Amino acid sequence: LKQIAIALHNYRDVYGAMPPAFIRDAEGRPAHSWRVLILPFIDEQELYGRYRFDEPWDGPNNILLQGEMPDCYSCPSYHYEPENGSPEEAYLNRLSSYAIVRSETGLFFDDASPKVEYSAEAGEIVIAAEVRQHAVHWMSPVDVTPEQLLTDLRRSVSEENANHHGVLMIMFADGSVRRISHDMPEAEVRAMISTDGEE
Repeated sequence: LKQIAIALHNYRDVYGAMPPAFIRDAEGRPAHSWRVLILPFIDEQELYGRYRFDEPWDGPNNILLQGEMPDCYSCPSYHYEPENGSPEEAYLNRLSSYAIVRSETGLFFDDASPKVEYSAEAGEIVIAAEVRQHAVHWMSPVDVTPEQLLTDLRRSVSEENANHHGVLMIMFADGSVRRISHDMPEAEVRAMISTDGEE
């Protein structure tokens, strides 16, 4: 998650803002994920060069790239035991452990790029989280809601439902990565996601 945090901030340094959660196609549908947009910033320029933005993420060309998920998109502690060579193994190898937290009151919601200032306040706002129950295809323009994040957090008390027992790794707007406990009150979790300072 730390490598992703660095990539997001390097993207910001180049473009003046962090990437949007997704890019829409001509019909207004979510078509491309932020995980694709930051590929050049995680030393995946060649993979990025083969991705086509004139078709959706699961279009005929792009879908051929799904088996090339960068290592940093999967938690090293992500454990599963599917049969080698099985469709299940292929599917699980395409899932990213890391998702932006999308909320109407958060930094990310739609296809707008959040302008995050380096400040003490921004450092306390959640950008992304490590999830297991809601892991997503790494190229898909899909992320998690606060409710889904809370589900992953509460279920982390079970070893089979967690990459790290009893905690989730969370990335904040200042680039820091911290653990939050499964028993953190819901109000506190939601307050860390919100930018309005009201919670």
